[in-house]
Amino acid sequence: AFARVLDPDHPYTIAAETNLAICSAEAGDEATAVETIEAVTPRAMRVLGDDHPDALRCRANRIMIARMFGRDTSADDEAEGRA
Repeated sequence: AFARVLDPDHPYTIAAETNLAICSAEAGDEATAVETIEAVTPRAMRVLGDDHPDALRCRANRIMIARMFGRDTSADDEAEGRA
């Protein structure tokens, strides 16, 4: 609904999609969680900037969701300097 009323790149839309991904993950809906967070993270980084707190939270949530479902996060760990 946010994307219809606001622009898909609006910060509220990005926040709503991030929350949808988190709630989907907590409900065990891996497909929706992963698809949503994978789509919103690059948009958050582009729109908000790489160092913006909400963009960084989105990226951290992407890693958290991947780990919840046993997905490989090695590329994200390297980018974060944890490899």
